Amino acid sequence: MVAYSRLMGENEPATVRTLTEYRQIFFDYVEKFRGRIVNAPGDSILAEFGSVVDAYSVRNMSRFFSASSRTTRNLENTARLWAAGET
Repeated sequence: MVAYSRLMGENEPATVRTLTEYRQIFFDYVEKFRGRIVNAPGDSILAEFGSVVDAYSVRNMSRFFSASSRTTRNLENTARLWAAGET
């Protein structure tokens, strides 16, 4: 997640909710390619695959990361709008 620490400081509940949604998408994708999650601290995920072909297939996650970046920007914009509305 782009700017994870900053977003946690600004709006922890929204950041945790967004991160949870990202994780579920990623976990489903790893499972689809017969992988397993080894560890997932903070905003990091370490996955293991039994074959190079399956691991290589995950390179298609660029779509996921592009969508994630757009969602993070939307979250940041929403936070700015919320703060502007409070003043």
